[in-house]
Amino acid sequence: MLEGDGLVSGIDDAYGIRFDDEVDDLARITARLADEGADGEGVIVLFTTFDDLGAGGPAYYVPFFDDVAGTGDDDVDQRAAFGVERLEGIVNMKQLGDEDEALFFHEIAHRHLAHLEATVGGSTAAVTMLGRQRAHWHALLHTDGSVLGGHGFVESRPGRFVVQSRNERYAPLDLYGLGLADADEVPPFFFVADATTEDGAAIPAEAQLAVGTAILGRRIDVTIEDVVARVGPRDPGVAERALRYVVLTAPGEAAASVDLAPYEAFRVAMDAAYVAYTDGRGSLCSRFDGCAPPTKLPADEMGCSCSSTRRSRQSAWGWVFVALLWSARGRTHRRADARPRSTN
Repeated sequence: MLEGDGLVSGIDDAYGIRFDDEVDDLARITARLADEGADGEGVIVLFTTFDDLGAGGPAYYVPFFDDVAGTGDDDVDQRAAFGVERLEGIVNMKQLGDEDEALFFHEIAHRHLAHLEATVGGSTAAVTMLGRQRAHWHALLHTDGSVLGGHGFVESRPGRFVVQSRNERYAPLDLYGLGLADADEVPPFFFVADATTEDGAAIPAEAQLAVGTAILGRRIDVTIEDVVARVGPRDPGVAERALRYVVLTAPGEAAASVDLAPYEAFRVAMDAAYVAYTDGRGSLCSRFDGCAPPTKLPADEMGCSCSSTRRSRQSAWGWVFVALLWSARGRTHRRADARPRSTN
C-alpha cells in the first residue's frame, strides 16, 4: 500500500495521476514501488482510494517491457522512464467498482492484446481486425464476445448477422495472443465487411452493438493461418508472472485508515473468475504455497462454460497482495517504445 503524498497531483480541487509531458506521477509511483521491493517480473494492478481524474478512461494499461514476437505489436522497453528494471507494465484500475470484473480482465490482457492482423488467403489484401486505438478488436470482427471488444455474431441468413454476445470472455483468438492456446487450436472466425445497420447506417470500427442487434454485410472468413501469415508465429508463450496488487491513498490519507477487505475480496474473486474466462487454460494463483497448473480444455471444447472454486488466502504481505499468473505451458514474455503510452 502506498500513501499518495508527493505521488498524486491536484486537479481542479480533486486528485489525479498524471503522466504527460509536464508531470509524470505514474513514473514516481512505479519508482517508489521498485524502491520498496515490488520490482519483479510481472504487472502492477493499481487501485486508488480516490476518484482519479488523471489520464485515461475508467482504467488503462501502460506497457514497460515486451519483446514477444507474433502478436502484431512492436517491441517496447521504457523501463528506465518508469524507474524499474523488471516490471513489465501497470494497470490503473482507479477506484474499485461493483462491475470491475470484465474491466480487470480487459486491462490485464492489454499486455499482449489486441494487435493481431490478417492477410486472407495468401493475397495482399488485409482484413482490418482492429478498432479503437488499434488495441481493441474491430466491432465487425466475430470474436465470440471477447472482453477486448468485437462481438459474437450469428449469421441468421446469408449477409445478415445478429449480435449474440459482447464483452463476456477471452475468445480463442485472445487465448492465442495470451499464449494460452496454440495456433492449431484456434477455430476459423470471420469479419463482416461493408457492414450497415438494417436502416443502412454505416457501423464504425469502435461501435459497441447491443445483443440482438442485426447488421447487414459481406462475410470474409479468416483463419489463424491468415493471422500468422501477416504477423508471424507467436514466440514465445507466456510463463508464470506476478500481479502485484497495490492500493494508493489520496494525499493526506493515512494507509491505516483504509479498509482493505473489498480489495482482498476482489483479488480472491478474480482467482476464480480467470479460470472461466480462459476456458480452464489459465489461472490466477494467489496462494503463497503454490497452486496446481490448470487442466486446459481440448480445442473442440473451447468456449464452453467452466466452473471454478473460489479460494481465499490471507496475504502474507499484509498491504500488497501478489498473484502468480500461470499458463498451461511454461514459456516467457515481454514489449517497447520511446514514450509512455496507455491503452484503455
